[in-house]
Amino acid sequence: MMNVRQGVVDLLATNTTFNVKATRLDRVKPDMCPAISVLNITKTHTQKGHHLMFQATNSIGIVATVAKTDDYDSALDALVDSVLAVIFTDIAWQQQFEAVPQVQIAYDYDIAGDTNLAQAKIAIDVQYTDEYIVDIQDSFTNLHLDVDLSEADGVIDAVLDIELPIA
Repeated sequence: MMNVRQGVVDLLATNTTFNVKATRLDRVKPDMCPAISVLNITKTHTQKGHHLMFQATNSIGIVATVAKTDDYDSALDALVDSVLAVIFTDIAWQQQFEAVPQVQIAYDYDIAGDTNLAQAKIAIDVQYTDEYIVDIQDSFTNLHLDVDLSEADGVIDAVLDIELPIA
């Protein structure tokens, strides 16, 4: 099973200088900004076929936070653009998925208390196939079938030699 959230954390931590965390940040302080937290929002599996193959949709949440400055809307927009650029320009990351059907961004401002913060909550939905392969030991794996085609009368005589392990 794919760990999409950790893949996003690794990608952002490797390609940015931002404070990237693989969890929710409860209390963000100005000295932590710009801060990015990555979390799972939802994960659904819909059966795809008759065995244990599923169409998985994983909604990854990225919360980008900046501290108040003279123009923190622009700082937040720049942070969001940077995050999306890192994610969507990485070919290896994109190739893991069959589709990225939706990206949503919601903006929020916390102006309570001494610390004013602006946040963008980015939700990226990715789709991929999860398959669970069950290893079933089959007694017929040692089945051996010989076909004798050497009869002069043109009749094909099958010789069946079954070798089953004795349990």
